[in-house]
Amino acid sequence: DGITANLCMAPVRHFIYRDCRSGGVVSPSIAAAPYDNAAGWSALMKHYQIIYDELHSPIGQLKLIYRQFSVDTIIAWVNEKFEIYVILE
Repeated sequence: DGITANLCMAPVRHFIYRDCRSGGVVSPSIAAAPYDNAAGWSALMKHYQIIYDELHSPIGQLKLIYRQFSVDTIIAWVNEKFEIYVILE
């Protein structure tokens, strides 16, 4: 059945976790609005890409980002062991 974001106690819509040592990635399947269609999925991936690019920019060394988009709030944390990106309601 896999992992779903609604297993969390916080109002989490989606997340991506990457173990930097193994390269393994954990992410739930998308089934609920606003990500239940192609446009929603595309917007979600665009938000992840923006945050990823900011965290991995050669100019700065950000380790933690909190960003409010029109329908999402994203918290991202990167360190030498893992990366985690969390989409909140």
